[in-house]
Amino acid sequence: MQQKRIRVYLKSIPPKEALLHPDLMEELGINEGDEIELVVTKKKRFNFTAKSSADTPEMQVWVNEEVMKGSGVSSNSIATVRKSTKV
Repeated sequence: MQQKRIRVYLKSIPPKEALLHPDLMEELGINEGDEIELVVTKKKRFNFTAKSSADTPEMQVWVNEEVMKGSGVSSNSIATVRKSTKV
């Protein structure tokens, strides 16, 4: 399973979406619309639908501000991103 540690940034985007750079998605084998998993501090796990965005820097993922703040995650946190293995 391919995964990478990146920075999480909180933005005003739809709650179930995560914006990733196309090169990062290709590196991790993630396609547009795939479900991804973000793991913050080994305890907090979040699932999002991957969306490609060239505006997003390669080592960042942009997610909904309200969802993450409600769970105690702040902008610029380090997280592991990978394709979800849910069955």
